[in-house]
Amino acid sequence: MKICYLYIADNNNFESGVDLKVKSKFDSLKDLFPGSILVQFDGKIKSPNISDSLYKIPVNYPNRNYFKQYFNQKKLFSLIGNFIKENRNTYNYFILRYPFACLSLIRLMKKNENKIIFEHNTNEITELKIIIQKNKQLIPFTFRPSILSYYISDIFFALTLEKKLGKKAIKLAAGGICVTPEIEFIEKLKYPSYKTIVISNGLNSNIKKNATNKRGSLKLKGVFIAGTYAAWHGIERIINSFISTKTDRNIELYFVGKIDKKLFKNCSEMIGVSFFFMDYLNQDNLNDFLDDMHFAIGTCALHKTRLQEGSVLKVREYLSAGLPVIIGHKDPYIESITDLKKYCLSFNADDSLLNFELIYDFVKKLYDQNINLNTDIQQQAFKYLTWKQLLKPIPTFLNNLQKTT
Repeated sequence: MKICYLYIADNNNFESGVDLKVKSKFDSLKDLFPGSILVQFDGKIKSPNISDSLYKIPVNYPNRNYFKQYFNQKKLFSLIGNFIKENRNTYNYFILRYPFACLSLIRLMKKNENKIIFEHNTNEITELKIIIQKNKQLIPFTFRPSILSYYISDIFFALTLEKKLGKKAIKLAAGGICVTPEIEFIEKLKYPSYKTIVISNGLNSNIKKNATNKRGSLKLKGVFIAGTYAAWHGIERIINSFISTKTDRNIELYFVGKIDKKLFKNCSEMIGVSFFFMDYLNQDNLNDFLDDMHFAIGTCALHKTRLQEGSVLKVREYLSAGLPVIIGHKDPYIESITDLKKYCLSFNADDSLLNFELIYDFVKKLYDQNINLNTDIQQQAFKYLTWKQLLKPIPTFLNNLQKTT
């Protein structure tokens, strides 16, 4: 069996966590299915770049002032469709991270019924609502033709199309890969006969620097990493919880990425004392930085997308660096592994305050009880969270799909 992994990459302006996830995941898929390829459709490149297993295909989007999104989607899915048509008999399945539904996607699915497998990573309708609301704040409504067409296509129609066509898209798919049982449940509400499997997110096994063991001092350093701001990160929840905790002076929190300083306007006196900011760090610098931290904080407002469960990439990265993790949601896979769960402190996915007194005691106790804590966490992460380990059920799932289609 051979797999073609289709990746729409032009939404990312730098090598993001999603980029690293896709490439690391594909490396393990290729080991399971030799001869498979990763095809990257990218609007930022000008010419094709083809190697043994990686095809980079440029998407020359039309320069449209009106209904730009419609024409961009038409161009993108036409390219994907042409590639599938030319390679349909070479690959058994084409895996595509679920894009929001549109007319061009439905045309693609109709021409390739039972050939495409979707990946589902979020509550799609709720996340689309959040994106739309953010875009409305960035681009105020006017009757200028270009803005008006944007509102019609990207604001009003986008959500309508997802609600109306999302079910049709997955009905035409061969199956779906979901990162949590909760997301699998949401997808099956749309179409109960949808053939799905739950595969948790994994870590990038190509990036590993041995963790340095450190004993917890009276002052603990914690880190939160965010590529760009998103409502579900929960930075406001972290801030409000921290300033409400009596032991806040025993903890320093470091925020890495494009963090909006306006979020800290009510606690400016703590900046440089308890709150510290770092810009983007390349992987080597990030590894060195994490090596100086005592613990890390994962996503804390997943409930903004109406989810209680998550399989967050940054949580896996923290564990792979040997750090105990504070999680503001449920992580079903980690909770199912005792050797990982004991290094994670989970809070409910809601607006309640995180208890930083409890966090301090939890982290301090871990360090006091284990002089090799960071090495032990890293070892367990690379035992249970590599894509090679997580993808083991995929061959059986795909073989079963072949028998029923």
